[in-house]
This record gives sequence, C-alpha cells and structure tokens, in this order.
Amino acid sequence: MSPCPIIMTGMNKYKNKLPMNLFIILSLMASGLLFSDNVWFDETYTLALIRHNFYEIVEILQTDMHPPLYFIGLKLFCSMAGYDIVCTKLFSLLGYIMLLLLGCLIVRKDYGDRTAALYLLILGAIPMSFYFSVQQRCYSWSMFFVTWCFLEGLRLLHSRNCRTVLFFTLSVLCDAYNHIYALAATAGIVICINILIFMKCRNEWWKILIGDLIMILGYSGWLGTLLAQTRQASENFWLTSLERNSLIVLAVTILIFMPVLYMWKYLKKFEKYLIGSGIFTILFVHFAGFGISMLLRPLYIARYASPLLGIFAITAAVFLCRDDSTFTKKRRILCACLFARCLIQYTATAVFEYNPSLHNFRKAFDPICSRNDVFLYCDSSFGIMSYYYPAHRHLVSYREPWFDAFGNVEYITPEHLKESTSDKDQLWLVINEKKSIPKWIDRTWDRHKIFTFRSDFNSFGVWKLQSHA
Repeated sequence: MSPCPIIMTGMNKYKNKLPMNLFIILSLMASGLLFSDNVWFDETYTLALIRHNFYEIVEILQTDMHPPLYFIGLKLFCSMAGYDIVCTKLFSLLGYIMLLLLGCLIVRKDYGDRTAALYLLILGAIPMSFYFSVQQRCYSWSMFFVTWCFLEGLRLLHSRNCRTVLFFTLSVLCDAYNHIYALAATAGIVICINILIFMKCRNEWWKILIGDLIMILGYSGWLGTLLAQTRQASENFWLTSLERNSLIVLAVTILIFMPVLYMWKYLKKFEKYLIGSGIFTILFVHFAGFGISMLLRPLYIARYASPLLGIFAITAAVFLCRDDSTFTKKRRILCACLFARCLIQYTATAVFEYNPSLHNFRKAFDPICSRNDVFLYCDSSFGIMSYYYPAHRHLVSYREPWFDAFGNVEYITPEHLKESTSDKDQLWLVINEKKSIPKWIDRTWDRHKIFTFRSDFNSFGVWKLQSHA
C-alpha cells in the first residue's frame, strides 16, 4: 500500500513507462557532459582538497564555509575509482541521477505517473540543472538530499512509522552536513512538517519531536564549527554586494508562485500541504540568505539556491497535475514544450561545458612555457593554473586559511616578490579580466598581454612580465 493512500485515490500507480523512459533519457543526456576537462576555481579547490587525507580535509574545511560530507564522500569514491576529472564528475552525476530516480520511485509511488513525468521534465528544463549535474561541487548531492528530505517529510504526514522517521532524520543530517544552504532548506522543511503534524495529529507529535532531538544531537558536532565559519565569513567573504542574479531568481520565483496562490482555494488538502510546504521552504531559503546578507554581509548568490530545484519541480508538478479535466490538453502541450526545453537546455550546457577556449590556450601556451617559469596571481586565478601546471611555481599575493588545500601554491607579499624571484625567471601574471591589475605590478615590471582564455563564466588574461629596463 502507498504510504500516502489519500493521494493515490483514483490513480493508477503504474499506468505507463513514461517516467522511467524520461529518467533514462535525462540520465544519458547528463552522462554526455562527463568528458569535458575544463575546470574553474571552485572545482580546482575540490580537486586539490581531496588529495589530502580525511583528517586534513575536515581540518581545512573548518576554515572555509563548507560542511564535510560531500568532500569525504568524493574522497572515498576517488580512492576506489581514481582521481581524474571523469571520476570526480561521475560522483556528481550519481547525485543527479539519484535526484531523477526519486521521480521514478517516491514521486511516482506517492503521486502517480503524471506527476512523476512532470517532475522529471521540469527538472530537465530548469536553467542550470544539467550544469549542476557534473559540477565537481556538492550541488547535485544537495539537490538530491533536500528533495529526498522534503518527500520523506511529506510521508510523515500520512505515516509516522519508524522507517519513515528514520529516513527523514537521515536525510536531514545528510543535508546539514552537505551544504550550508541545504541546511537552511532543511530548516524550512522541518518547521513545516512540525507545524503540520502538530495541527493534524497532536497525539503523535512526540514521534517527530524525537526525530528533531536526534537531528540536533547529530549536528551538534559541527554546530560550533558552523558558527565559527559564519563569524569568519562575515569578516572576509569574497562577495562585496548582493548578487544581481540572486535577486532575479527571487523575483522570478515569486512571479511563478502568484498563480498558485490565486488557485489556492481550489486545491485539495494534500495539495495544499505539499505546495504550501514547497513554497514556504523555497522562500525561507531565499529570505534567510538575503536576511543574513543584510545583517552581516553579502553571503548569498544564485547558485546557493540550487538545492531547492527538486522541491520546486515536485511543487510545480503537483500543482499542474491537480484534478482539472479542462487542463488535460494544455498539460500535453506543456509536456511537449518542457521536453523541447530539456533538449535546448542540454544543448546549451554541452556547448558551454565543451568550450574549447581553455584547451586552445593550453595548446598554444605549452610550447612557450618552460619548466622554470613562475606564475603570479592577485586573485583566484591560481586555482586553474596550479591544477593544469602543477610542477611550476605559483605565487599568490594574498592569503586565506583554506588555501592550505592547494599544496603547490605559495603566499608572498608584493614587497618581497622581487627578491624571492630571479631575473632569469620568466614571470607570468594571470588575472581575471574583471579585476584591475595592481599598481605594484606596474611599478616593477613591464607587461604584455599574450593570451586570453575563458573558464566557466569568467575570462582570464595571461600577461608576460619583464623587469623595467
């Protein structure tokens, strides 16, 4: 019997194979993105960090803004599969496949074929979803854990057995230890589920209370670190102002939810529970991010909302599949449009991922770069270059504690740079083209721009430095 029998009334649980077919198609499409060797700074941080042992990984992460679960999981996976880029991307892809698999398992079982199919189509059509599927970061696993937590939480409204409480508690802890804004999403989910269970069946509220206590105890070991990380980030986080894209995402989200609120009185009770919980959780994370950014300093960017993509997909799918016979034809048209959007989204992501700019730069630069050449940086460009040129000397003019992840990068002050390098060394300045070249560079060297290459959403200039005549 379905754990949500009220939802399944009048539905044929396994009416067709469309959800499984969509799962296979989307999984294969995402798999096609595995073989790009382009990396950007955050990914190089991941690749450098997992070269350390488990104790060092946790120690370095304590100086950064990341919980340890993703990196420990990736370290375990790479210990068996290898440390090359395909393996690290494969680990992220597995998180995305698990997110899709939720549609074929939990969503299909609890809400039917139509909802499962729409869930998968919406996931594939959402901008950046394929991009996150192979990012060598924690985003795909955060999307899976948050969505799993949301679905298990909704199951608690209908069945408070030990298995459901256990899965809900486990998913909450996985969220909390995977990403800070996944933790925020989890907080929104837990608040919703506690309120709904208290309203619906107060006599069983003690079960979820026990789960809450287990969650708090399970996260208590990292709570002190989180507070220290937040204090440190409030002083020196790299973001200096609210990101425009995060404001755009919030505005678009509110606009999408407005028709839902207009139709609220026509929704069934279980639809109100799910859709209301989904809207609350999504807005909770956005407002928490903006609230922290205004109280402390900007700490929220658009991609930090990625853990919410699965919740958005299931919320939208349930709303679109509400019992409305006049909507059937429009729904078929919508499905066709969503599938077309999936294809467009995938094509755009593939073009982006397989951008030849970085490969072409390395192909042209390698013949003129000798083993004794030294690279100089005044921004995060060092991550990319230290990954592709690990045997060279890499000098960075500023220092953060989490730079310890990069074993081949040296910190040096501009005042001591000249005396620590030889006139025989060829110096190369690599800098993000959005940054201004520091005046201390021009006081010491003449510079000539030799190359420009693109990595992810940024372009970098490569300058040849020569001492003043």
